[in-house]
Amino acid sequence: MKNIDQRFVGLIASIVPLIAIPSALILAKKLDQTAHARRFLYLFVPLSALALVLGSLSQNSTQIVLALILYGLTGKMTIDPLLLQVIRRHAPKGRVATTFGLYNFLGMLASITAPYLTGWLTDLTGSLAVGFDLAAALLLLGLLGFGLSQRNAG
Repeated sequence: MKNIDQRFVGLIASIVPLIAIPSALILAKKLDQTAHARRFLYLFVPLSALALVLGSLSQNSTQIVLALILYGLTGKMTIDPLLLQVIRRHAPKGRVATTFGLYNFLGMLASITAPYLTGWLTDLTGSLAVGFDLAAALLLLGLLGFGLSQRNAG
């Protein structure tokens, strides 16, 4: 993430939601039409992790924009409809709202702690890229956990 033109910081910051909103709507419609929703998760999460690593390796504005576009197409905001569908299917009967509440709580907890952890890691290593790399690793670890839980469930 070197040599990023500071004139484009605002645009760069808005790329993910600009791409993710229509992507999420398209994915949600597709999810309503297919019984193979988990396939999207197994495709999108690794691509999302790749986007984060590519972002951390970016040497100029063009590279980071391309990484952010990939993340917008495959990242958390885009796969949220899929995650919500999985949660709804596996939530204990009579506890769907509580399960969604826990999901939102954990998401907000991550939103609060991630900047502090990233800042600490940046201070420790001298590189902001380590936060992106950690996020990519956590995505893949989460996907592994999801895969193991699905295998054990059925």
